Formats: sequence, C-alpha cells, structure tokens
Amino acid sequence: MAGSVIILDEVQSIPPRFVSMLNAALNFLAGAAGCTVVLCTATQPELQNTPIPVMLGSPARMVPEELSGFAGFRRNRIIDYTTQPPL
Repeated sequence: MAGSVIILDEVQSIPPRFVSMLNAALNFLAGAAGCTVVLCTATQPELQNTPIPVMLGSPARMVPEELSGFAGFRRNRIIDYTTQPPL
C-alpha cells in the first residue's frame, strides 16, 4: 500500500469507538508509508478531539485549474443594474 492513494467515502459513518484506531492507521499510512489519504464527507466528523487525533496535512487542490473548463458552458451573462447604469 505504500505510496498509494486511499479514498474513504462517507467517513462520518465510522462508528465513534473506531475513530482513534482509524486515525492511528491513517497517520501511519500517510506519515510512514507515503500514502495520500482523501476523506470524502458532506458532514465533517470530529477526528482531532480523540485520544489519537488524525494528523491533517495542508489542503491541496485535487483538480488544478478547475474553473478554466467551465467557460465553454457559459450560456448567460448576469448584469447587476443596481450598481451600474443601463447600457
């Protein structure tokens, strides 16, 4: 598993009694084994106020230049006439 990318989806569904054990495993895999861990969740679980807190790295962009691809899908233009006079 060394050097791999590990994706945990719906990480908030981990039972609370297993969070410290999960954190220890993720800390080892990311720190010692050079893995990249992606935690996917809509509701951020409490992973740092546990007996073994998860060691979070700095946030990274998963998709570089993600906004440049949306220009081709633009179909309308919004003009706020409350801040500028009409044309």
